[in-house]
Amino acid sequence: MGSSEAQAMAAHGYRPAMVGGRYRVTGVLAEAEDGDVVTGVDVREDREVVLKRVRKPSRTQTTRIRTVHAILSGLKHRNVMRALDLKEGNADAWLVSGEVSGRDLLDWWSRLPLGVNASFDERWGYASPLVGGLLDGLGAMHRSQLAHLDLKPSNIRVDRLGIATVVDFGFGAGLGDEEPDADDEAGLDDWFGYQAPELLDGLSVSSAADQWSLGAVIYVLLTGKRPVPGRTLAELQSAYERGRVQPITDWRPDVPEEVATIVTRMLAWEPMDRFPSISDVRDAFGKLLHSPPKQPYQPWSAPHPTLVGREPFLTFFHRRMTELVRGGKGALVRLSAPAGAGKTRLLEAWASEARDNEEVDAFFASCRPGVARTALDGWFRPPAVDLEASPPKDLVEQAVAAIRRPTVLLLDHLEEVDAVTWARIHRVAAAAASGTSPLLVVLSGRALPDLEPRVTPESPRFFNVELPPLTPRAVEKLLRAASAEEDDLAVRDRAAEAFCDEADGLPANLVRVFLEDEEQGRVLREGRHWVVQVGAGIEEPPVRARPTMHEQFLAWVEELGGTVEVEALLCCLAMRRTAVVDGLRFAADSDEVSFRYVAGRWYVTVAEGVVSSAVEVYGKPEAHRRFARWLEAAGDAEGLAAERTGQHWHKGGDSAAAAGCFAAASAAEATIGNTSDARRLLMISRTLAARASGNRR
Repeated sequence: MGSSEAQAMAAHGYRPAMVGGRYRVTGVLAEAEDGDVVTGVDVREDREVVLKRVRKPSRTQTTRIRTVHAILSGLKHRNVMRALDLKEGNADAWLVSGEVSGRDLLDWWSRLPLGVNASFDERWGYASPLVGGLLDGLGAMHRSQLAHLDLKPSNIRVDRLGIATVVDFGFGAGLGDEEPDADDEAGLDDWFGYQAPELLDGLSVSSAADQWSLGAVIYVLLTGKRPVPGRTLAELQSAYERGRVQPITDWRPDVPEEVATIVTRMLAWEPMDRFPSISDVRDAFGKLLHSPPKQPYQPWSAPHPTLVGREPFLTFFHRRMTELVRGGKGALVRLSAPAGAGKTRLLEAWASEARDNEEVDAFFASCRPGVARTALDGWFRPPAVDLEASPPKDLVEQAVAAIRRPTVLLLDHLEEVDAVTWARIHRVAAAAASGTSPLLVVLSGRALPDLEPRVTPESPRFFNVELPPLTPRAVEKLLRAASAEEDDLAVRDRAAEAFCDEADGLPANLVRVFLEDEEQGRVLREGRHWVVQVGAGIEEPPVRARPTMHEQFLAWVEELGGTVEVEALLCCLAMRRTAVVDGLRFAADSDEVSFRYVAGRWYVTVAEGVVSSAVEVYGKPEAHRRFARWLEAAGDAEGLAAERTGQHWHKGGDSAAAAGCFAAASAAEATIGNTSDARRLLMISRTLAARASGNRR
């Protein structure tokens, strides 16, 4: 744990900091009188975990916790969290599970490009794979004689592919969560409306309660309303006392009768009136459900492995940080390496260390594909400029002079930098290399422009850093043997050498090798590590049929800019997620697209000449509008990236929204002294605003 993180935990007052001598607590997700949910790190296995604490569990709760652990530790289902460990003390019990990636269900749902008036077909296109996955997960649990008993949106995590995972099982007195405080509106909103009536009445409960809760989740996704309405505790209790659910078609008349009938039966007040089992619910939906996508073996879907083989570089950066803080010595670091060498991962590790130091200001910026000036986001702050005049010649010098505290700048993907941005960065880099400014600047990219004449190789505070290829010894740290037997350990060591050779020592290639071998059964992924499988049958991978609408898929990507966020494609294209995933997999296997990880996002780029000019793209305006809404939800409607969002609003035919984005981009360009671009964008904004109001000038 870094120093600032440790101080934050101490200030929070959470105890204990270590659980069972193995799990270091790093954060608190939720606190309650009878228990908490915290994040942690397994110091033995070097992986992130989540721990659910139950304070002073009763005998019934202890039995429940042990049952959940026993079943979930052996139930390997992608829609159900996996229990890793159970720690029982004198007063508390801790259920340890692997961290589940993604967002809470309603948070994920709110980011989709769905308007208030979205049709049933639009909503069901996103909801159906979720429902199918949840039914599969709950069905697997119920067949093992385990019910969740606290199913609600905050206990469902959805990843970027739209794969839902149930987490955080109920352990309360009634085996659901304890009733929230009457004044806690957020807690009430999350709790009431998803709890089955028998849970609230304190009656005997069964897996039928999960069916009611899942029906409530489906109801909310399709209508935006809870089946049991109310804003206060009294209103909610009164609604439950009425003992019925308002028909779903009262809110959404376009819901097909077949779907409405299924949801209504799932929400029957009496458990005996519901479907006999979750399997029967799935059979009732039948072909109405779209299958969730299979987990693809592409790098954009894989969790980042542990950073290995780069320990000397962490030490190097720590020394530069110490010199900056204690001696006031600035420095310039140039990190240059080929694609896939792990530059971004190393910069992320450096940024984490810098942010943990409360004595410095840390900024990590990147040239996003097509938006090079985002490398100036946040840290370049010269004095305000007059749009009607040229910027002062000493603009950068004024910005540097305004820096008072030790500052760390980590700038990534500078191979795409433009001339204006590089001029700013170049002069700031020169100030850092002089050693007289409180600046530690790191420049990273596949190929960087020349730093001369302002910075020469002889500059005493200028450091060139090159990343060597990974070694088999480093790769071993990413692998686990199937057991502690000597034969299994030997297999792991030989596999490390083979993987390293096949990947040419490049971390990005190594991830691809792992994922492809996972597809063939040679390795099994566990968190950020892979377990080498002994004696696994290796078969030729099946030849994939060319997906339908393949050319349309690639043409859509090209239409949206050629280089597009993977998550945006999954959310914005007028295709089922399964079709998008199939398209990405087939295109990657055919070398028609490539993937890049930039500024916390995975991007896909279409290879040159792949898309035929004869392919006609249908639904262009709507695709651009969906993409613009996604960019706004991702925070790109402000700052230097707003121009890109405005372009998509413009192509989507929404002049008013485009005008707002161009105005925001103009203001952002003005803050970095780019007066000509600021004037250009402001003029575009005014023209579009006039067009939107019908007053052409």
